[in-house]
Amino acid sequence: MPFWVLIIIAIALLAVGLIIKPKIKNETPKAEKFDRPTANERSIPSIAGTVMVSDPTYIWQDDQRINPIKIKGRTSGYYYHTGWAFGFSHGNILDEAELLGIWYRDKREIGDGVNPLGTDFQILKPDLFGGYQSQGGLIARITFYKGGYTQNPDAYLAGQLPGGVGPGWRGLIYMVWHGPSETVYVEGQARPAGYVGTSPNPPDSKWLIRNPPYAEPVTLQPYKFIERTETPGTYDANPATRIFEMYTNRVFGMGVPISQMDVESFAEGAATLVGENFGISHYWTNSGDVEDEIGKILQVIDAVVYTRLTDGKRVFKLIRNDYNIEELDILTDSDIVSVKKFSRGGYQELINTLRIKFTDPTANYKERWTEPARNTGLARVQGGTIAADTEYEMIYSGVIAARVAKRELKIHSTPLATVSLIINRRAIELHTGAVFRWRSSFLLDEGIDELVIRVRDAQYNELGDDTITIEGIEDVFYLPTATYTDPGTIGGGTVSPMATTLQGMVEQPYFFSSDAVSRVLAFAANPDGRQINFDLETQDDGGSYALLFGQDGLDFAPTGTAAGGIPQYGGPTLSELVLTGNGLNRLSVAAPSPGDLSRGKHLALILEGDVSEFISFQDVSVAGSDYTLNDVERGLLDTAIHAFSSAARVWFIEPSLSIDAFDSFGAYLDEPYTGDETVAGRFRTRVSSGVLPAVDAALASVDLTHRARRPIPPGKVFVNEEFYGWSAVGEIRLTWAERNRVNQNPAVVQDAIGFTAEAGTQYIVRVYDDADALVRTATVSGLAFTYTEAMMIADGGLCPLYRVELSSTLAGLESFDRHSLTVEMV
Repeated sequence: MPFWVLIIIAIALLAVGLIIKPKIKNETPKAEKFDRPTANERSIPSIAGTVMVSDPTYIWQDDQRINPIKIKGRTSGYYYHTGWAFGFSHGNILDEAELLGIWYRDKREIGDGVNPLGTDFQILKPDLFGGYQSQGGLIARITFYKGGYTQNPDAYLAGQLPGGVGPGWRGLIYMVWHGPSETVYVEGQARPAGYVGTSPNPPDSKWLIRNPPYAEPVTLQPYKFIERTETPGTYDANPATRIFEMYTNRVFGMGVPISQMDVESFAEGAATLVGENFGISHYWTNSGDVEDEIGKILQVIDAVVYTRLTDGKRVFKLIRNDYNIEELDILTDSDIVSVKKFSRGGYQELINTLRIKFTDPTANYKERWTEPARNTGLARVQGGTIAADTEYEMIYSGVIAARVAKRELKIHSTPLATVSLIINRRAIELHTGAVFRWRSSFLLDEGIDELVIRVRDAQYNELGDDTITIEGIEDVFYLPTATYTDPGTIGGGTVSPMATTLQGMVEQPYFFSSDAVSRVLAFAANPDGRQINFDLETQDDGGSYALLFGQDGLDFAPTGTAAGGIPQYGGPTLSELVLTGNGLNRLSVAAPSPGDLSRGKHLALILEGDVSEFISFQDVSVAGSDYTLNDVERGLLDTAIHAFSSAARVWFIEPSLSIDAFDSFGAYLDEPYTGDETVAGRFRTRVSSGVLPAVDAALASVDLTHRARRPIPPGKVFVNEEFYGWSAVGEIRLTWAERNRVNQNPAVVQDAIGFTAEAGTQYIVRVYDDADALVRTATVSGLAFTYTEAMMIADGGLCPLYRVELSSTLAGLESFDRHSLTVEMV
């Protein structure tokens, strides 16, 4: 059939199809109805701290209007307006709640998340969700009520109710969203209020509410808020004050009279928690038992509340390493009526890896997991990872969550003895949380001289029975370290504590704590590969040695040396650095992202004498006994690039505050120092059978110099247009770039640019001749200095080479490290 005939047939069929095709009706879309939950469907929650509320309780809705969206005379949708009110939380008599911000689609749209929005404000964002062609936006006037017991009814809301009388909702933190009966102005144009978009169900919102816990006693009033570590200016609730509130509040709590509370114990605990910077933000839906909810808070902060038998008052006690063992009561055979139970779990029942789920304010208040806390010694004994997860969403700090993960891991990775003892009335003052020493013939039969027991529960027996039943557990704080190995032998032979021969102490840079306080970093290597870990005892300015508070055994740091040394010249990076040495088999790490590196991931410290340099690396490859660091960035944090001999040691000491690729090794001391003293350390290694005697322990010390307060040296140092140039003709032209210890990424590479130094920073250039005698010093405000031939002659004549030092200075303090370049005159 000819082609043109086929075309005619196709056209004819198309025409017939168009004729017989059903007509599509151009229907006008129908308006939807508003449908929101009310207070009758759920109770009002209770907030303490700073909490993101993602599902507020709707307590009123009316004053509604639905207007069509007209496009070319046709209705394409509707604008929805409504008035409503919803409750956030019970308030308190002091009227202290604040609204800090409003999020839509996980993005903060109103407020800064730190400062209060006030009690009356507007949202004027008609195109927030894409305008009329999409999901519309928001136009509203909002009145926020702080939950005081004297707040008056909302005038707008009262006008919407019969008789013009509205509820005061006193003691309730709530918000009124004014509806379309009111007018607001958007860019000078009058618009009805209460606009919620092109759907009666706008995108879900989240409301950041700050509300302190309320406790009537004056002694507790100062202890309501604790500032968050990661987000200065935002605050969590003090857990002790929150627990007191839940016991005594008559609306949502247990309603316990204050006369039945040991107020001073709560105040002392609250003060301790402030010192620990340990806050929580608690959102309770008022579902379940109040005492069970209090128990959850106690578990997070590791505390107990017990009833004192002498007066019936509730007493608050934090479980801490706050006792002197020599002052504890000793219970012996004369006190123990019988041992009902004594057991100790096996190693395979323990866990060696643990994570904590917490709420992260730095990630839009999303829930996140901490990096795993690991007990690597136990993992080696167990032959693999045995992990567990714990969810503590009321923790709003990654730093606190990591600390709690370490605490929880110690408990769950240690084979603690549990006991049930019947004791005579001598133990009448033993209460939940109390600690005592137990010595008895029963323990001697078990091969144990003494145990320190923490009371879990103390119960009087039947009337007429003068005994008390104590349920207890071996106290984890008394243990010198968790016992990770089977008693007696490792690898077929008896293991004794052996002194480490490789150890060190340095002053921490600003990056590790983000403040200008002097602190110490200590580290040591495993001397024979069979030691479990080590205790660190410190002294300052010749005082007495003391074990670090709260210490639970410190991990040995992997360390090695670089064959042939490490050159200074060759650029700000090394493609690889080959190491050999002690414990490097622990460096099995994955490659980090550039963002991880900038936050301090994969940090190591090169140390030789008084010269040190921080480096980072992408990953580790292994060939035989050689461990190769790949893509090494040099001169990080507050250090410059230096040359090192083959005797220099590379220590892997990544700080726990960063995103861990491997464990943090050594001790990051929280104790602040004045910066003008010498701190000494005594390193006492441990095995399952005991600790190395102090007289045999290795020693190290560090002279503190206010390192964290000092400006960091500049970067991108060029000699005659060459990075770290080593030769020059006629003159030495030195240029550099600004760096800033406070606001630049801590691990920024040496050749980065675009940073601004701290205000007032200047630079010191020192020139040394070929006999290494100082011949010129110059203080420079700019970013360049030229050492001319005329200067050379004036300084004693031309030399075949010069050494040039470059440092920063601010407020009378010079940078901790200096660039030091030897330049050959060609």
